[in-house]
Amino acid sequence: MKLIRATLYLLVAIGVSAGLAATTVAQMSNGSMSGTVFDPAGGVVAGADITVTNLATAKEFRTVSGNDGTFHFNLLPQGTYKVEVSKAGFHTLVLDKVPVNVAEDQGLGLLKLELGEVSVTVEVTAAAPTIERTQAQISTAITSLMMQSFPGVTENQGLDNLALSVPGVVNGRDLAFSNTNGPQFAVNGLRGRSNDQQIDGQNNNDNSVTGPALGVSDPEFVSEYQVTTSNFGAEYGRNAGSVINVVTKSGTNSYHGSAYVTDQNQRWNTLSTNQKTFENLTSVPILNDVFAGGTLGGPVMKDKLFFFGGFDTEIVNQGAVYGSGLLLPTPAGVAAMAACLPNSTSVQALQTYGPYAIKGGNPQPQGDIKLFALPCADGTAAIIPEAGIARTLNADSRSYNVVARVDYQTKQDQLYGRYIYSKATFYNLDPVAGSNLAAAGYPFNEPSVSQDVGVSWTRAFSTRMSNEFRFSWGREEVTFGSNSLGNTIPSTADVGKALSNIIFNSSSLQTFGPPTNFPQGRTVKTWQLQDNWTFVAGKHSLKAGVNWTYQISLHQLGDFCGKCPKPHPHCFWNAPSGFQ
Repeated sequence: MKLIRATLYLLVAIGVSAGLAATTVAQMSNGSMSGTVFDPAGGVVAGADITVTNLATAKEFRTVSGNDGTFHFNLLPQGTYKVEVSKAGFHTLVLDKVPVNVAEDQGLGLLKLELGEVSVTVEVTAAAPTIERTQAQISTAITSLMMQSFPGVTENQGLDNLALSVPGVVNGRDLAFSNTNGPQFAVNGLRGRSNDQQIDGQNNNDNSVTGPALGVSDPEFVSEYQVTTSNFGAEYGRNAGSVINVVTKSGTNSYHGSAYVTDQNQRWNTLSTNQKTFENLTSVPILNDVFAGGTLGGPVMKDKLFFFGGFDTEIVNQGAVYGSGLLLPTPAGVAAMAACLPNSTSVQALQTYGPYAIKGGNPQPQGDIKLFALPCADGTAAIIPEAGIARTLNADSRSYNVVARVDYQTKQDQLYGRYIYSKATFYNLDPVAGSNLAAAGYPFNEPSVSQDVGVSWTRAFSTRMSNEFRFSWGREEVTFGSNSLGNTIPSTADVGKALSNIIFNSSSLQTFGPPTNFPQGRTVKTWQLQDNWTFVAGKHSLKAGVNWTYQISLHQLGDFCGKCPKPHPHCFWNAPSGFQ
């Protein structure tokens, strides 16, 4: 207890800021608003009443300007607000449709009151421009309305396409390798693994290959996509590259919803150079990609309780031609080898587990036929034809996503609970880039299930002090194994049934069998508690926060090297001299 108390005191001390209240960095799931009230003569106006109203939920926040004319609202939910400034002896000033973004302070600058009756309202469409930003942190907020104009986003190709429009963000290229929610990207020259992924301001990082643990790619589920790239506030300390925060939509006082569907098929595509040159295709492989979904939100109790929910699915049916230019005996070559070496366990293994023994996908020789002489058991020699191989497989995918959120508000409190479920399966993928194992009959499926729960409680204790408490729980389960060819790469439960990976000492020969690290899988569970406290005293701001994250990661890894009893024909390929 003493340690906890000491830690809190230290956090408070670190959080004390000697700057203007307007420089306060908002908490990660909310925004803030600030400004200064003055009269026609340029003098500050103390004691002015300021009310901001969320236009979607009618939630009001109130404060008064200080002796220096400044005011500040902390922990405002993301949205659009109406601002009213009033004081006896002055006309009421109204600013309509003022946006508040996550992790940003909306600086209204100098708000001028005109002399006159308070019952008279003066409306302005925008606040006076400010010379300086009200915070050092560099953030870019992209709202749901703006997302509709970005290509590739509404088609469910990933929200991180939005990040590429932000200064300092580039395609990842050699700085990549992580899970993705669209393209790989790097920020300010740092590798993609340095990016911090969040949903509603809480942890969404995959602890294995980084990137998002749960990919929220449907813009209809999202009210704001926030990218913070530089001069991070004290709340951000995990990663150096950027902070990506996906803010989920909530219900409002008006019922609103959407229904949408997109379709793409091979009729709109042309053959690639690779398909023409190396795969010898004359027509585009079959493709049908359908993305559809719908959302609905609205009030349960007007001004009090709101709901929002959404569902989407993407079904991709497509054929993939996997080809390899590396050599291996053709079906005629395998038969000739069997006749030449009838007692060879290596040839028997090739007949049972080799690429042409796996019939799915109609394997066919590809490229030029080459011949080599194989010494036979009877002292003669056999001419063995060899070539590359091509195999056509269904490379379909299925994904389903559900989001549900409930918001409740009172005069002093704001609460929400949110749940996201995501399930996806990709079929018959190539295990290792450049290995051509799918062509050899050893592709793999990748099923995954992710869930994320978030709860938040924000309370305004006074016009100067507020606090937000948050809890989240996430579960990510991913496996790499099984396929549609009789599970030539088995599931993780059947790792003991896996064939060894067959590798030749010649780089011109095609390997086959599962990679030595397949099948594999992982289950990651993450719990997080956060508390953010803010207090404004005149021109000074004090902040303190506590973050606790607990993670359990269970990995299942297949390793077939040296696991079989010896001698065993399935563990070591005793290749005849013609294969060396």
